[in-house]
Amino acid sequence: MSNHRVVLPRTRSVVAAVGATMAAAGVVALTVGLIGDSALPTDAQLLTGGVGLAFSAALLMIGFRLVSARGGLVVDLDGGRMGMGVTSERDTWWVPLPEVREIGVVPLARGEEPIERWTAALRLAGRAEVVLAESDDRSTIVLLARQLAERAGVPLDEDPDGEAPPVTAPAAPGVVEIAVRRRAALQGALAFFGASLLVVGAAMFASVDREPVFGFLFGPLMGLLGLALLLITVVKRFAVEELRYDGQRFCHRFRLGKLRWAGREITASRPTWRLFIHGLRGAHLELVGDDGTLVVASGATTRSRASLEEIARLPTRFAGAAEPARPAMDGARATR
Repeated sequence: MSNHRVVLPRTRSVVAAVGATMAAAGVVALTVGLIGDSALPTDAQLLTGGVGLAFSAALLMIGFRLVSARGGLVVDLDGGRMGMGVTSERDTWWVPLPEVREIGVVPLARGEEPIERWTAALRLAGRAEVVLAESDDRSTIVLLARQLAERAGVPLDEDPDGEAPPVTAPAAPGVVEIAVRRRAALQGALAFFGASLLVVGAAMFASVDREPVFGFLFGPLMGLLGLALLLITVVKRFAVEELRYDGQRFCHRFRLGKLRWAGREITASRPTWRLFIHGLRGAHLELVGDDGTLVVASGATTRSRASLEEIARLPTRFAGAAEPARPAMDGARATR
């Protein structure tokens, strides 16, 4: 068994998991009661049972995720590596210790705006810095960064002058395509909830002649909510994110076949890249420019098609014209 030193402990949400389990039990009880109603025809009983089963399964899935240990920061002394937990213990991103540079105190600010928040960030070789904690009180972040650096056994950069570290601007334009797709965080739960709500909403709207209040008020609302959740799942499963730099502005948008949408642009003469790991919700990469922030690859995990390692190395795709083009990987593809 490996010798692990815990820097940040993993977390569990036991109370929330119990609540989700009790809600699932309530859905099962309600479903059994409705199926037992002799006034319902056979097809309605089958539909009610299927919807109740899917909804309770989604709640149980959420409960299992909540009670599972997630997040955290550990050092594997025997393996010579540092691990950052994501959605579970199996979903841990491991980085070799020689590639861990330091823990720094970094201000959050765009362009010439005043500093409003501070972060304790883990700086890695050839990757975006990982935000471990953030606060509007710099002294709190400095104290936390000192404790984390001491536990992890890595150098500490407190940035005593209160200035942001120098950031190298991209040297060459380029285009990167990111496909998180399979095994994204909460993908299965969103699909279950979306399908259940869509069927329930459609069934309620279909019975508007018998229950006009529920049919008109709640049927369309639940159906649209279920459709939105399903669309989120479909987009995350099949769409591709495109990040383009033309030498002056970064543009981020989604693409599914020939359909493109949700395009956003920011000016980033000296961009800052930050990687956030949210545990149950997976991770995402932020690109901070002079006039805004782009969020890329939300829901990424170590097991998604575009893995956390690939997402963390994404800034190197814009690192210079002299860098040779890399072959496309499973989850991300770059073109110049």
